[in-house]
Amino acid sequence: MNMQVERYLLLACPECEPNSAAPDDAALIRAQLAQLEPFTFRIEHFTSASALLSALSNPPPHCILISDQITDDLEELIIRLRTFPYPLYPQAVVIIGDPVDPLHVFRLMQLGASDYLLRRDLTPFRLITAIENAVRQRDMEFALADDQRRSRQIDAIASQAHQHYSDGQSPIRAVRFDYNVRTGMVERSTSLYDVTGYTVEESEPTRAWWNALIHPDDRDRILREYDVNLYNTNTRHDLHSVEYRILHRSGQVVYVWSQSMLVRDETGKVVRVVGSVTDISERKRAEQELQIAQERYRLATDAVQAIIYDYDILSGTVQRSHGLAELLGYTEEDIDPSGGWWMTLVHPDDAEWIRLDTARVFNDPSIYQYDREYRVRHKAGYWKYVWDRAVYVRDSKGVPTRIVGSTIDIDTQKRAALAEWDQRQFAEAIARIALTLNSTLDLPRVLEHILDTLSQVVPYDTVNIMLVRDRQARVVGMRGFDDDALMQMGEVLRQLSLPLDQHPDLDTMMRTHEPLIIPQIEKHPDRASLIDAAPLQSYLGMVIAFGDEILGFLNLNSRTPAFFTAEHAARLKVFAAQAALAVHNAIALEHAQELSMIKERQRIARDLHDSVSQLLFSAALLSETLMRVPNHPQFEANLEQLWRLNRGALAEMRNLVVEMRDVDTESFNLVEMLTHLANAAMGHADQLTVTLHVEGSVELPVKVRTTFYRITQEALNNVIKHAHAHQVRIQLGCDHDHAALTVIDDGQGFDPAQISWSSVGLSNIRERSRSIDAQSAITSVIGEGTTVRIEWTRPSAASTKRTK
Repeated sequence: MNMQVERYLLLACPECEPNSAAPDDAALIRAQLAQLEPFTFRIEHFTSASALLSALSNPPPHCILISDQITDDLEELIIRLRTFPYPLYPQAVVIIGDPVDPLHVFRLMQLGASDYLLRRDLTPFRLITAIENAVRQRDMEFALADDQRRSRQIDAIASQAHQHYSDGQSPIRAVRFDYNVRTGMVERSTSLYDVTGYTVEESEPTRAWWNALIHPDDRDRILREYDVNLYNTNTRHDLHSVEYRILHRSGQVVYVWSQSMLVRDETGKVVRVVGSVTDISERKRAEQELQIAQERYRLATDAVQAIIYDYDILSGTVQRSHGLAELLGYTEEDIDPSGGWWMTLVHPDDAEWIRLDTARVFNDPSIYQYDREYRVRHKAGYWKYVWDRAVYVRDSKGVPTRIVGSTIDIDTQKRAALAEWDQRQFAEAIARIALTLNSTLDLPRVLEHILDTLSQVVPYDTVNIMLVRDRQARVVGMRGFDDDALMQMGEVLRQLSLPLDQHPDLDTMMRTHEPLIIPQIEKHPDRASLIDAAPLQSYLGMVIAFGDEILGFLNLNSRTPAFFTAEHAARLKVFAAQAALAVHNAIALEHAQELSMIKERQRIARDLHDSVSQLLFSAALLSETLMRVPNHPQFEANLEQLWRLNRGALAEMRNLVVEMRDVDTESFNLVEMLTHLANAAMGHADQLTVTLHVEGSVELPVKVRTTFYRITQEALNNVIKHAHAHQVRIQLGCDHDHAALTVIDDGQGFDPAQISWSSVGLSNIRERSRSIDAQSAITSVIGEGTTVRIEWTRPSAASTKRTK
């Protein structure tokens, strides 16, 4: 095909239905155009009027062929085509259709259609003639529009030159020039000095002189562009404007804006270039400063992840910055410019108080700004904390007309603060719980405290605590099994004993010392059938371990599947460590008490053997002697000795009974116990007399009474074993804040320099005195006896507080 002429056509006709009797305009037109040898056609086919309108672009097509079947309203389509801006308007339009009302055809031609071809009379010649006529008509309209545009631009330049560039009359610094292309000479106005610093006399009337003033970085670009326009035969380029820099005589850089017009002769050759060069340095600096300010503003808003908004209350519309997309992920298509759209993003828990606060601020003329912190929904569905600060613009009557403000992303900082606050609350709760758990060493009470305080750390529906004995885990306490659905399960748990090596979950926690989370119990293969059948859905457990010692387990359940989180598990682990310490101490106390009871039984047995048994044995021998020799000359003395032995044994027995019952209790009677000690001592020695003198009211603390009793007991034992004394005097003097105990014997005494304080008897007296912060003194002289003195003073309230 001959490629001499190419036409770019837009074809607008609907697709023909299969087996339809209606003509196929697209096929018809393509068949006609295929017969036109001198022409080449580039055709785009559109099946709807809307597709045709959206496809128009620059450069425009040569011609648009429209089938009358494309729309029911051809007049509206022609009007739409004529409303496109230059250069898309005007369009060359040819309509192809069937016979219609001549008035309708006339109306279409008035609106802008170039021709109307009857489909039945269509031939290649008629078609190409209509296209070429339409194209020529369009080109004429283009030329006319271009001439009108150029005329308006020339008038505008002339008007600007007349108004602003007259020498000495314009505040705007501009140079008028007239360049004669044939002679190469340039005439410049006297305002050249204002722009360049050179006078007209100092300048050269040549183009080269001006070109030398152009900034080196701009020179090649400007000269190349100027030459292209100078030798371009297309008159559409006769008006030219460009911005560049020149060098002032002082060396400063001056920004200028050059406007010029090419004047051609009758052959179309450029013979003159006239125009002006305006100093725009001030404006350029202002633009640069504005650009810098805008960039700073953009960086600032980007840095703080902020939305800047301007709410026009009167119109109800809001203008928002691009930060909305970065902050919350919403695009321009998602955003509704109305004021109410934003409230749809606010968290439901925050929306009500924001509405109330907005009404308060809106109706109070004295308030001009507000600060709010709340949550909004991200496009992805999660919530973010923001800080909203705005200023109200009010009219003369105090009525708000605008709200200008910013919404800043504070989600990271807020959540960090909340996490810190939550951790602080948790730490304080753990500290309180630790004090509570360690406030007693009674194991049942410790277990009650654990169950009572656990809910402060981790929420749950039910909980039970197990203790381990002999590799068996038994439930020793529980909470939450009170309703009918769980009561039977609670009863079973109370009787349950789980071998540790047969229960995988407990074994896992024992080995790892880590919490165990089961999101859905019914889907967990290792859960007992009892728990699977219960309404409890999720589980959280933790071992109670003190070092490597496994003490028990904490088992929490919830009715909600997947209720427990990693945060819950971490908190339970911390709580379990505190619980383990309390349980360990309570169990250790139980063991210590059991050991103490064993030692006390052993001591009582030893005392029975060493004292009571010997006294009773001696009394039995003496009784047997009296029975066999009733007329013994020492009968009365022996009878008195028998009485003393029986009284001593009785006193010893009473001491043992009282010690087993009342020692270390408020009911411990010190005077009564000292009396029993005196009688028991006299039962052990035939010639020993022990007297007790008490002064004042004996209202002493239990520990002081017990210590005084033990020291007296130790002193009398030393007298019986070592002193060989005849008289022992026990003195006890008491008042409200002071007590003194003195044990004096007339025995053989000893040399303190020869007796070490580390001896058992003296060491016991010294240690017992220190235990109640009492002063002890032991004095002894050989042949004159020994004195043991203990003095105790009640501590003051201040010293007691410091001690605690």
